[in-house]
Amino acid sequence: MKLFQTNNIDIVNYCHAQFEFDLPSTVVETRSKKFVAKYRSCENVTCKFAQLVPLLLFFSFFVLISAVLFVQYFLSYYDE
Repeated sequence: MKLFQTNNIDIVNYCHAQFEFDLPSTVVETRSKKFVAKYRSCENVTCKFAQLVPLLLFFSFFVLISAVLFVQYFLSYYDE
């Protein structure tokens, strides 16, 4: 682990036991969960719009695929 500029895991484990710090992977996970919770509870219009973007993209993709399939069906119906 490069947190202590060493590759010796025994030193890292000893420091972890002595200073009772969290591992970087745990800290990142905890901070990420905290950020997402605050972001979802935000009343800001920009945050609310950003939460809708994935849904809007999915809906747009669904409409596009439906239109393509309809055109293909329509063209195949009149080709016969």
